[in-house]
Amino acid sequence: MKWKIVVDSSANIRKLPDTSAAIDLEVVPFYLQIDDETIVDNSEIDFADLFAKFKTADKCTTACPSPATFAESFAGADNVLCFTITGGLSGCYNSAVNGRTMALEDNPEQNIFVFDSRSTGPEMDMLVEKAVEFIDAYDDFDEVVDALKAYHQHTRLVFILQSIDNLVTNGRVSSVAASIVGLLNLRLIGRRTDEGTIELAHRVRGNARVIKKTIAQMEEEGYVGGRIVLAEHLNPSMAEDFKKAVQAKYPNAEITIRPGTGLTAFYAEDGGLIVGYERQ
Repeated sequence: MKWKIVVDSSANIRKLPDTSAAIDLEVVPFYLQIDDETIVDNSEIDFADLFAKFKTADKCTTACPSPATFAESFAGADNVLCFTITGGLSGCYNSAVNGRTMALEDNPEQNIFVFDSRSTGPEMDMLVEKAVEFIDAYDDFDEVVDALKAYHQHTRLVFILQSIDNLVTNGRVSSVAASIVGLLNLRLIGRRTDEGTIELAHRVRGNARVIKKTIAQMEEEGYVGGRIVLAEHLNPSMAEDFKKAVQAKYPNAEITIRPGTGLTAFYAEDGGLIVGYERQ
């Protein structure tokens, strides 16, 4: 039985871990609209150029993949697991569900599950990596899906932002919050809610303090040294500082740092960190 994992481009993972099972990975791209320019969210994005365009543009938006694009990506496998950015902030999940319907019209025997991550970036990566483990461990499609649903109860997302202009422009947070950040040179700590929306939790000045406060926020939500996947957006030094701070307290914590994608860069903006982690 052939397996395929499909993700939208808000996930950071681009290569699956080594496994004994035959599993393909396909990334379905978002599109970034910056004034009159449309940018495909792929590996060719120049992030320094992208952030410069964000700062000078009159309008920045995103567009999710179409149902037909998802349907096409589902082809060629017996079992398909699709992970999308949170349906609480994007139409991507609904697009993938509609793509599933289209795919099953052509191949009713196919198994396709569309997983609303209620998150983005690193937390999606963790679900994908765990899916690979479960595919190796179980023979049955439904067993894999059930195991993933259970695992998802033990993952969370937190983020550190230095700018929230695009979040404000696209109605994700209030303009009052943005003005406070800009005037006081603060860092914002946010979290994803159970519903998959964005909640701003703390305002902190200075990198050392924001790292300490972020780890405390994670611990409040059940972090005790589990796996972490971190996406950085032109801020590798702060990502490394974060990793060192976690491992100073939890020496055995497994931490992976990856570059962000165009879609996560759109919301995290220049210097932002997004942290997916396991909790109790």
